[in-house]
Amino acid sequence: SIPEYLECSDLLLVLVPICKHSDRDSVCNYPTWRSRGWCRVELQAALLKAGKMDVMLCTGVEATPFFLYPSDAWQLAAGEGEFTCCRKGHRFDGQDVPCDKLKIRGLLTDMLESKACYLKLTGNLVAMRWLCCLRHYMLRGLPSLDQRQGPELAPASPVEDFDQGVSS
Repeated sequence: SIPEYLECSDLLLVLVPICKHSDRDSVCNYPTWRSRGWCRVELQAALLKAGKMDVMLCTGVEATPFFLYPSDAWQLAAGEGEFTCCRKGHRFDGQDVPCDKLKIRGLLTDMLESKACYLKLTGNLVAMRWLCCLRHYMLRGLPSLDQRQGPELAPASPVEDFDQGVSS
């Protein structure tokens, strides 16, 4: 899984050369990477890793790699990204498929709780409280965990019982 892989890593290397998408005949590049929901999950997972993780990006063979600012993970919410399942109306080959956003909601909720526990254990209570307060912002655009598959996805609820596991 994405979080388990990143927990074993110190660097997330994002390679986004300009190329043509084989199925859609459209250009793929750094801006399209930033727009995709699952790519945003990777970026948010790097931010939510216990400890520090750098994110380095390279846009092509001749390009100079650069580091992304951690704030990009806050600005680029996964729930506001583009998902193939949503673009295709949650139907693939005539079959209904669930929205990836519900799966991502559970994944990010677990990562947020783990990061808050890590911050508490390391004595960084200010950062832990800051993370808990901004949880709803990180989860914006995602359905609540108790919501079933449907055409409309409700925004994240800031009232869910997140801080029970990390309260003093």
